[in-house]
Amino acid sequence: MKPFLVHIHLFYKELWPEFKDCILNIKDYPHVLFITLVEHDDKLESDIKNAFPNAKILFVENVGYDIYPFLKVLSLNDLNDYSYVIKLHSKRNVKNINPYVWYAGAKWRENLLSFIKTKSSFRKTLSVLENNPSIGMHGANVCITNRFTDEKRAQRETFSFIKDKGFKKCYYDFVAGSMFMARASVLHPLKELNLTADDFVSPDSLHESCQLAHILERFCGYIVKNQGNKIADCTLSPLISGFTFFILCLRKILISFIFSVRITNSNKLNVKICKIPIINKKLKK
Repeated sequence: MKPFLVHIHLFYKELWPEFKDCILNIKDYPHVLFITLVEHDDKLESDIKNAFPNAKILFVENVGYDIYPFLKVLSLNDLNDYSYVIKLHSKRNVKNINPYVWYAGAKWRENLLSFIKTKSSFRKTLSVLENNPSIGMHGANVCITNRFTDEKRAQRETFSFIKDKGFKKCYYDFVAGSMFMARASVLHPLKELNLTADDFVSPDSLHESCQLAHILERFCGYIVKNQGNKIADCTLSPLISGFTFFILCLRKILISFIFSVRITNSNKLNVKICKIPIINKKLKK
């Protein structure tokens, strides 16, 4: 087996100990580790090098969330040299005001990292990928989004991007939160976009608008499906993964129809029940 290409984007540096533990779980497998930062931090850099002497530390512009740094790492590597690509980033503890969604606090990150949180879960993930060539990407089941659960505006803009780049339209799944393990071969179309920092704008803190980074998060899933592969949770058997994904999708659809809460770009609290606006209130800054 060829080495793994592992990328961690550390914007929230305080989460480094959690990611260090994850990488230690794969130390027995050949891999090349890239860590991207947006600023120098002598203490952090020293700790990284002490734990992983061969790690390559890069400094990138603070644009494109975790997506541009990932593209930067891909641009420096030949995907043909690797068997799998592992993409991680320091997803912050999202403050949650909706008690009915699963990504309260750190749960989003914990679910995304579940495949590499222990040595046994990683062995299971790798085994499922190795024995099921139709699976092109691993992602946590609760984080896999499809055309029924994706935001409609983001879906429209993604299809517009796909058309503009000359790809054929097909419905896609993607890993919301963009932490995954994928076959290196399926990521060639992403690398071949040849995007640079100039193609991105500075991130917005509310994640309210659909920026290029959000489109590319979906494009990562699109290229998997467009090449005839699927996205699955490899910490589970393929049969259980498919069944639980169906149940989770059904749950998301029902919950989003019954109750939704969001804060808009104009700092308004928007609450809907059965798609009927109940609260549309300007929040204090």
